[in-house]
Amino acid sequence: MRNLLNVVITGAASLGPGPRPCPGQREETMTSHREHGEDVGIPLAPGVHRWLPGATEAGAEAALRRAASEGRRATALDLTAVVDKETFLAECARALDLPGWFGGTWDSLYDCLIDLSWWGTPRGYLIVARGWHALERNAPGLTGTPAGIAEDATAHWLSRATPMTVLLG
Repeated sequence: MRNLLNVVITGAASLGPGPRPCPGQREETMTSHREHGEDVGIPLAPGVHRWLPGATEAGAEAALRRAASEGRRATALDLTAVVDKETFLAECARALDLPGWFGGTWDSLYDCLIDLSWWGTPRGYLIVARGWHALERNAPGLTGTPAGIAEDATAHWLSRATPMTVLLG
């Protein structure tokens, strides 16, 4: 039996409090599940979601496994060492295996996120951004642009009926 755990989901561009589902998102997708004693604690609905600070690393791993089992391409960014735009974009290039034409700019990151052809044709995408909360505290001026890019990219894929989920944690 599944125990539903409430998860606060916010729009990444505003990063304000309160739930805000993606367009077309059903109400039940705003919860997460505890399955087989494993605290998932993280939503997989399309869109950009904040991973609550109390969610566990095991929950992130479970979300990545669950997405992969659903046929999605799932990957994680490690933002714990990010201190500026350059290190953020370098981590994106590494973790997302960005192609050679990635130009190391915000615009080229967006272009890559709406292409993803080098990832084949999965049933969707999951990107877990670990260290997001620390990045907000340590470099608050840095997070607005990539959060907006993530929202635009998830909207792009939603319009093509391919779910993209970005978890900011």
